[in-house]
Parts: sequence; C-alpha cells; structure tokens
Amino acid sequence: MRSFLFFSTEAKYWLSGVLFIAVTVQFALCLYQSLCHEERVRRILDGGLFVCILVALSYVTAASSGGEERVTLPWCVIPLTAVILTARAFAKTVRLYRRSRRQISFASIKEALDNLNSGICFADRDGRIVLINRVMNDLAYEMIGSPPQVLEELITALQTTAVKSHVVKIDGADSLYRFSNGRIWRFRANMLSEKGLEQFTEMTAQDVTEIYEANLTLERENRALQETNEETERMMERLADRIREQETLRLKTQIHNDIGTSLIAISELMNRGTTEKVTIQLGVLENAVSYLVGNAGEKNDSPDELQRQAAQVKVRLNVHGRFPDDEPARTVIMIAVRECITNCAKHARGDRVEVHIDEQKDAFAVRITNNGEIPNAPVTEGGGLSNLRRRVETVGGQMRVVGVPCFALDLSLPKKEAKS
Repeated sequence: MRSFLFFSTEAKYWLSGVLFIAVTVQFALCLYQSLCHEERVRRILDGGLFVCILVALSYVTAASSGGEERVTLPWCVIPLTAVILTARAFAKTVRLYRRSRRQISFASIKEALDNLNSGICFADRDGRIVLINRVMNDLAYEMIGSPPQVLEELITALQTTAVKSHVVKIDGADSLYRFSNGRIWRFRANMLSEKGLEQFTEMTAQDVTEIYEANLTLERENRALQETNEETERMMERLADRIREQETLRLKTQIHNDIGTSLIAISELMNRGTTEKVTIQLGVLENAVSYLVGNAGEKNDSPDELQRQAAQVKVRLNVHGRFPDDEPARTVIMIAVRECITNCAKHARGDRVEVHIDEQKDAFAVRITNNGEIPNAPVTEGGGLSNLRRRVETVGGQMRVVGVPCFALDLSLPKKEAKS
C-alpha cells in the first residue's frame, strides 16, 4: 500500500479536488433534503456521509500541506469512493427535485394562489395574515398604502376607503368597491369551518366589473322596455277606441242604408199597389230601427223572439238542438241567426232557415243554412257578416262562410269553462 507522502503534487491536488466536489455536492443534498422535508432517517444517513467526506478532505488537505501521514489508507480507493458518492448525491438531488415538482408544497401553493385572477388571504385566530396572494396584496396596497400585516387593516380600509384612498364603495351594492382603474371588486370575509381550520379567517376579492356593467345595462334595457310596454298599452287603448268608433260608424251606416232601402222599397211597392213584399221590408226596417232605439240586445234574448222576427219576414226558422246557456256564446249565436234570417229574406229570396247546434266537449258547433238561391259567385262578407266575424273572434271563436253547393255559415264558439 503506497504512502500518501510519496504521491506527486498533482495527484495530491487531484485527490483533494475530488473530495472537495464530493463534500460540496453532499452538503447541497443535505440542505435540499431539509427544504423538501425528507424523512429524518435519510437526512441523518446523508449527514453522516457528509461528515465522513469532510473529515477525509481535512485529513488529505493536512497531509498534502506537509503534515505527517498518521494513518495508512488505501488511497486508490478514496477517489473512486468520492466519485461514487458525488454521483449518488447528484442523482438523489435530481430525484428529490423532480418529486417536489409533483408534490404540493408551501411554495407551490403560493405560486398557485398568485396565478389566480381573484384576491385571497388567510389570517389566524389572532388576525395575523399568514398567506396572501399577489392580487390581494396589490389591492390592499392601493387601499392602505403598504402590504397588510393583520386582517383588521383590510377591514378598516374597506370601511373608510372613500376618505383614505381613491377606492369608493358603490352605493346600494353589497361589498362592492370601485378602484382607481375603474375595476369593481367584491370583498367577502368568512370563518373557515373545515376540520383543523376553524381558527382561520378567509377574505376574498372578486373582479365583478363585467357582471356589474351587464346588470346596469340590463336595468336600463328593462326600464326602456317597460316604457315601451306602457306606450304600447296606451296605443292599444287608443286603437280599441278607434276600432269601436269605426264599428259604430259602420253599423250606423248599415242601419241608415237598410232603413233608406226599406223605405224606398215600401214606397215603390205601395205605388204599384202590391203588398206582397211589404211585410218583408217592414221586418227589415223594424230590425234596423231596433238598433237605434237600443232594443236589439233585448230582442235577441230568446228563441221565441227569433221566431217572431223570422215570421215577420215570411221565413220559417227551424232550430235543431238547444241554444246554450253560456254567455257570450248564446248572444253570438242569436246575432248570427238573426243576420242569416235577414240575408235569407233580403238577398237569397228564401223562406226557410235551418239552425243546427251541436254541443261538444269544449265548444259549440253551429251551422246555419237556408233554402234560398245558390250564390252565383263566392260569398263576400259585407257589413253584417264582417261585424259578425269580429264578434265571433272577440269571444275566441271561429267563423267560416260556405257558398257551394249552398249557403252555409259555420261557427265554433268555445264554452265558458274552456276559456277559463
């Protein structure tokens, strides 16, 4: 076994350098194990290896400086052992680093919190802030002018922001504050209730600028929509009054024409000395006059009155079925039968009107026909039929006029129960 004293100067330096590198790498491993909270047994083992390598380095350094070689060692094994320990320490350091990147640590938690777009901080039971992210720190700095140390600083700043900074609390809003850059933040504080965290308080800050602006826009649109609806209601009321005025004028014009036509026809018949159709014209005239004196609604109250009106114009009225008791279906059917009686005598030159009333589950189906002349052209709705159609549609019913192979008027009127 060769003595260290007989080594060349270069060999001594190389051996010292290898040991120094081994000591440095082993020390870095021990330090990193402490930061990563490695198991105690492993830390003690690697610490012992560090001490051994450090003692070997001290001995070699002293011997290479001219000291005596007190212990005979297998010097050829020492460089090999130092290289192996260096490679082991380096590999273990890399492995610990990779494992730490996959594990949750205080640094990783802080980094994740700093990357949030919301502010967050935690305080212990004494109010000391133990963790705060970057966003909350920046917001607090704008409110109080320095990084907060206790939670009470933030709470006090939120209560007096309008005096101490450019941060202003929004009136009528819950914990909303407008900062100098125009952004709106909502602050909330609550006690944690999870097991082991009962003594901590959490405060959060959320950027709600877009939501706040959207709510303001929605409120403006709702107010404008309400104003539009109110204006539409006023327009509909005016339109309804206008329609009633037009219908009244049309009805008055029709009545005036019926009276004039009947009077002229009666005058001509009397001048010719015949009374064959005078009764028909008198019936038409009586019906028109009944509107003027306000008795039309009363005269349509019963089927007997319809029979009397039909008899006045030489028309036989046959009713199949029963007039409903429901209003307004009963009134509409009465008006429709009366209109058909008048048209049968005046236009179709018939003497019989058939009325079929079929009571169904949710509606009344009515068909009115006559034995008058078949229309030569499609039936056009005049004033009477047009007014009747409006009455039918007003109560939610439907009306259909058929001209071929004979004149027929079909009505479908909902029952009162079906409408409710």
